[in-house]
Amino acid sequence: MKQTLLLLLTLLALVAGCSGPKTIEELTKAGDEAFTAENYLEARAFYQQGLMIKPSDRHLLYFTGLTFRREQQFDSALTYLKRADLLHPGDREINLEIHDMAVQTEDHRNAINAIKTLIATGDSEQQYWRELAELYAKDSSLLMTFHYQKLIVDQHPDSPEEYMRFVSIALAVDSGQVAIDYLDSAAARFGERNEIVANRAFLLAYQRKYDEAEVLFRKAMAADSSIIGFRLGLANVLSVSSDKEKLAESLEHFRFIRARLGENQYNIDSLITDLEERLK
Repeated sequence: MKQTLLLLLTLLALVAGCSGPKTIEELTKAGDEAFTAENYLEARAFYQQGLMIKPSDRHLLYFTGLTFRREQQFDSALTYLKRADLLHPGDREINLEIHDMAVQTEDHRNAINAIKTLIATGDSEQQYWRELAELYAKDSSLLMTFHYQKLIVDQHPDSPEEYMRFVSIALAVDSGQVAIDYLDSAAARFGERNEIVANRAFLLAYQRKYDEAEVLFRKAMAADSSIIGFRLGLANVLSVSSDKEKLAESLEHFRFIRARLGENQYNIDSLITDLEERLK
């Protein structure tokens, strides 16, 4: 009796197994139905069975990625979407998802590549200038950051903030003369605003004209002593002096910054130690 019952259960299991979706079409349909019903784990199981049969299937790769996205498993989502992009390059729908997932996971390079595809498939590059400038900066691609920030400045000639961002980037890519030209242009357009004075000071420090930089940092601090960057700039230019009074003032500024920001900021601890040794 037990053997008969066991045989019957086995036959039922085999019949049930045979009745499930087996072809790509059946698995895709079953996965889509589960996805629409928001049963993402079940949908993924059907899609992944289909991928075992046809690993390059665009629909299965794309929707497997979406099941992970719906469950906020963004790294896994990006893995499948990137595989779909590799096998089906230039697909706008895939790259819209890759862009969102790359931003979520701070994958700057994949976000940039996705934007390139979105531009190639119809979007205006101009709508991405700001995002591309920020993404390239985060990806440490300063020349590309420089390129897009210049486009932004030319588009927004009445924004002093955009000029200041460009000046900072110009210095970072060792384009001192470009930074000077744009500072002069900003000053002519907006007057000698405090941020322009401060950026001139940073430029002078970059050129190792420390005495001139000191004068402008003091002017900027007199206008607004709450900005840590001004105090840090002054502390740095004073720290290269051989004058004991200036070294002592530099030490005082660095101690103030450390108290305000905490330890391990801008290598302040090592700078303080060095100044303390030089003042003995």
